[in-house]
Amino acid sequence: MRIMRDEVNVDRDVEVKMISLADRLRQEGRQEGIEKGIQKGIQKGIEKGIQKGAFLKALETCRKLLLMGLSPSDVSDATELPLEKVLEIKNTLN
Repeated sequence: MRIMRDEVNVDRDVEVKMISLADRLRQEGRQEGIEKGIQKGIQKGIEKGIQKGAFLKALETCRKLLLMGLSPSDVSDATELPLEKVLEIKNTLN
């Protein structure tokens, strides 16, 4: 009878340790997921910032080229801005 009690206690100890291990692994996985999410967010923010900076630079170049007398078509080609956007900017300069 004593052996069975010891076996039950061992089973409970193993069960408690397994639950603790599962909780720890779950927490580590959650933390890893959070860290990866933060990294992806930072990377997307950097990419959006670069795109916005390039767009603003294209707008600035567009204005300068239009003021230099280049045709809207040539400015569109040079800046890679849509012709409609170039014409919109040209109308603000007049």
